[in-house]
Amino acid sequence: IATCLVVVSCVQVIATGGLSEVAGRAWFRSDEGPEHARRLAVACVPFALLIGVIFDVTGPLWAGALSLHYDGALRAAVWTGCVGAVLLAAQALLRAADRPWTFLSITAIASVGAQALGLGLTIAYRTPFAYVMGLGVGTLIAAVVAMQRNQALRKTPPSLREVRSALAIGLPLLPHNLAVYSLAASDRLVVAALLGLPAAARY
Repeated sequence: IATCLVVVSCVQVIATGGLSEVAGRAWFRSDEGPEHARRLAVACVPFALLIGVIFDVTGPLWAGALSLHYDGALRAAVWTGCVGAVLLAAQALLRAADRPWTFLSITAIASVGAQALGLGLTIAYRTPFAYVMGLGVGTLIAAVVAMQRNQALRKTPPSLREVRSALAIGLPLLPHNLAVYSLAASDRLVVAALLGLPAAARY
């Protein structure tokens, strides 16, 4: 589970494509900023799906490099990270719109609610897969609610020109964002690779 949580967070950072940060900034650029920001949040959905497919197909390769077996739990972690990327984009809009209570309620669903669902499934099935699936379902619910509250679900996707322009800003931010997280948390992957999963869990 500890290793899966690292995978969730790393995939989440990459699967945003930096679009979440660009959307938050686009909100303030002009009178059309909020509309443009909502379309960028919509664009995060197919981009996250694409990243999810790439990570899923190459799972045996990167998991093997970390001395892990690409099983159901890691696959669920990949797709939970992709859903989390969409949630980040929606939360960026809520911050830009200065809606703190909506932001906090969505965060509560994605944290307390998802964790409770994951722990409940773990008690019932006693597998890492059950926990990560619970976390993923809770995150999905939070993402859908957040997109609905932002009125983004009704928006058409941006044009390819808009997406390219946004990615030109967002993609260079990914190495920085991923490095910050990696320095803080990926030591668990190192422990797992060198000493095994039980040692990572104790760590």
